[in-house]
Amino acid sequence: MQKTGFKSLLRSGIELQVAQGLQANFQLDIGAVNETVNVNDAAPLLDTNSNVLGGVVSAEKVENIPMKGRNASGLMFLTPGVRVPRSR
Repeated sequence: MQKTGFKSLLRSGIELQVAQGLQANFQLDIGAVNETVNVNDAAPLLDTNSNVLGGVVSAEKVENIPMKGRNASGLMFLTPGVRVPRSR
């Protein structure tokens, strides 16, 4: 993170699961004007090369969601965009 007139700050090792948000608070120290920061590696917001959907179902949802017969394959329908194909 950088802001003109402040020292740069790097925080690494933060891992997020699919569709998980994070609020990160930073405190920047006053720095010299001639400092530079390079930011590398950003994940694409949308992968246009694939039609794969991904999602993580938390252990809490698995334990607490009412499921007829406790069929684990029903958990995939908790992911937005997943639908059951109609029989012909």
